[in-house]
Parts: sequence; structure tokens; C-alpha cells
Amino acid sequence: MAKRHCILMGPPGAGKGTQAAMIASAYDFEHISTGDVLRREVSKCSDLGKRAKTFMNRGDLVPSSLVIEMIASRIDDGTGKKGFLYDGFPRNREQAEVLEEMLQKRNETIDMVLYLDVPEEVLFSRIETRIKLAQTTKSEPRADDCEEILEARLEVFKRDTQPLVIFFKNNNKLYTIDGDQKPEVVFEDIKKMMNGRV
Repeated sequence: MAKRHCILMGPPGAGKGTQAAMIASAYDFEHISTGDVLRREVSKCSDLGKRAKTFMNRGDLVPSSLVIEMIASRIDDGTGKKGFLYDGFPRNREQAEVLEEMLQKRNETIDMVLYLDVPEEVLFSRIETRIKLAQTTKSEPRADDCEEILEARLEVFKRDTQPLVIFFKNNNKLYTIDGDQKPEVVFEDIKKMMNGRV
């Protein structure tokens, strides 16, 4: 049986990780988060992690060649899940085209793209909240939790990923969700979009 393929998109800080975990659990999808995988590789000091770390710390995108190699391996893995949820991939038109080519070889396709729409001022507020929480709990904040890096990541998002949002919209695969709500409300909106489509 053909696997289902859904993409979760949104600006940095939109809450994709939180929603992805709930979606994967509810629909029995394999959650492929490039951000989590890359951070894990960095923590292990692997070759991929060392190469990716420089880009991540600057707020730049990790080169497509590194990301695509990792994604292809995950898709080829013999998972028993009903489908895949891509979180943080694709981030540009090149990656989207490579993903579509990989899926076509399996007689599969991208079923839908969920876009979490969150205003920039809310994104900066969320970063400030996470930093304060880390200070209060005396825990180590994420390396990319600072306004300067968020600004850089937003610029990269606008330049490389925003055109991809328009591309999916023009192909009638984009479903926009108001991400400036409580996580459980956002998830209910997502379920309304997904039910009957995947």
C-alpha cells in the first residue's frame, strides 16, 4: 500500500515540532525532522554534524546535499508506519523537486502541505519566553534561541522557503493554519484539514 506524505511548514519558531509530534502520533506517521536529526548529529560530533554546525550557528540553511542524503535514507528505511511527516524539509524549490522525484520512483506523491502562519512579532515573543524559561530553570538554552539568529533565519526563510509556499499553493496542495493559537487549538485545526485527505 502506498505511503502518505505530508509536509509541515512555517517560519522558525512557529511550533512545527510540537504539532509534528501530535500529528505523527495521531496518524501513525514517521516524523522526519531535519532539525532534530541535525542537532543530534552535532551533539555526536559526527562528520555530518561538524559540517552542519557552522551553518546552523549562523542561522543559515544546511546545504541541500547533506539534508537530501539523510532524508533519502529515512524514506528507504523499512518503517511500518502509514506515512511520513516532513518537518523542516523541503526548505527550497530544489529540495522539493528532489523529494518529488524520489516519491515518483515509488509511485507516491506529496499528499498535502500544512503551513503554520505566525506573525513575526509573535515569533520574537516566543524566543524571549524560551530564553527566560531557560534562565529560570537554569537549563541550557538552544544555541539558536536569540533574536539575532532568529532575524537571520527569518531572512533565509523569506528568501528561500516563502517562494516554496507559493509553489505548493499554486499546485493546490497548501493548507494554511493560524499558528498564533494555543497548541491544542492549532492541532484541532490541523485535524480538520487532514481528515479525509490522508
